[in-house]
Amino acid sequence: METKFNQYDLSLEKEIENTKHLTPFLILMESFEEKKDKIKKWLENAKAFKDFNLFFEKANQEMSQLYNKNFKLEYYSTYLDNQNKTCFAPSVYETEKKYIENRLFELRKDRDELIIQTRVALEEQGLDFDEFLKIRKLEEKKLSMKTLKKMGSMMDLIRQIKSYLLVLGIDFNNFINLKGKPLIEITYNEFSVMKQTLEQKVAEVTTQKMEEPSEDVAGPKMS
Repeated sequence: METKFNQYDLSLEKEIENTKHLTPFLILMESFEEKKDKIKKWLENAKAFKDFNLFFEKANQEMSQLYNKNFKLEYYSTYLDNQNKTCFAPSVYETEKKYIENRLFELRKDRDELIIQTRVALEEQGLDFDEFLKIRKLEEKKLSMKTLKKMGSMMDLIRQIKSYLLVLGIDFNNFINLKGKPLIEITYNEFSVMKQTLEQKVAEVTTQKMEEPSEDVAGPKMS
């Protein structure tokens, strides 16, 4: 029995010690079956506590790494406090686990949809999603929402760069070739610098055109 208690960080000796303050009459009033049921309940609660701690740690790790969020520890602190390991029934932990699982399900669905959107965005720019990840030493199963959104922003930068080059009459492929590396290897920061530089150049050209004097159109000659 002591081994069973130790399995859940409990002590049979300590529980026996706690009963010493009871009067002999009260001890006799509590039947053997009642004691056995109480011990069984403690062990069940302790196991549920341990299982929930492991579950919460794994769930919170997923929240942090993939969704850049965290479950509020202050809300779960009571259920995670080692002093309360025999206080709550398994059903209490199951209720909390259900909420967490539902929340993770919604986030996983959002992430799956964002992966599809990002794949399409890359393909529209002639880039292979899997090759894009391989070059950057990334794995699809470990892509966070933050990383996926940044990849989407990179594709937005490419679209903006193309629009600016069109205004300037410069071919996109020739422009990228001047950078000395394939489009798929260019980083977010490099795209950002290109976009800012071209944006400034387009603004200068536009201002220059606006400042150029317009030609007067001669009217009919007076006889």
